[in-house]
Amino acid sequence: IICSFVADSTSTVITFPAGWTSIVSRLPTSYAWKIYYRISDGTEGASITVTTDTAQQAAYRIYRITGHHTTTAPEAAAVDEPTSTVNPNPPSLNPTNWDSENTLWFALCATNVPNPTPAVTAYPTDYTNGVSDTSPGGNGVVLGTARRELAAASDDPGTFTIDTATNWSAATVAIRPAPATGSASLSPSISPS
Repeated sequence: IICSFVADSTSTVITFPAGWTSIVSRLPTSYAWKIYYRISDGTEGASITVTTDTAQQAAYRIYRITGHHTTTAPEAAAVDEPTSTVNPNPPSLNPTNWDSENTLWFALCATNVPNPTPAVTAYPTDYTNGVSDTSPGGNGVVLGTARRELAAASDDPGTFTIDTATNWSAATVAIRPAPATGSASLSPSISPS
């Protein structure tokens, strides 16, 4: 299970439940962004509660992934862009614990957009199932996510496009497939209602 969570303040402490492991933690100039994972063992329950120590707007996206390698943790790379642009660019990632396998890759971006309806409007080339999650209330945070399956030792996703130039963070996450039986795949995602 992968959860990406962004909150509208760098002073906010984001806390995940026990049993979840951090793979991305960014604190740029105006928001906090965390990506955690958990290898499901049946004891995690039907839902989780992620908390912030102050009341903030937030956006999140959760994916349940099947067909993954159960003893290899996901790997991630992340960057922050301090200047204002409209093209969040996830970094290249070459996982250290496996080579060229039919890997499930995620490209993600997060930002605090001073726009009443911030949105991701385009996703990296060859990445599908693009989703733009926005905090309720406007003038908050936006989270973009897309994925691809690619048998390669590394990947460097292209850029996202967001509707307002601002500073941003971006990440690439890789999920190793189960040995010899197929590829990791994506189940329907859970998103804010």
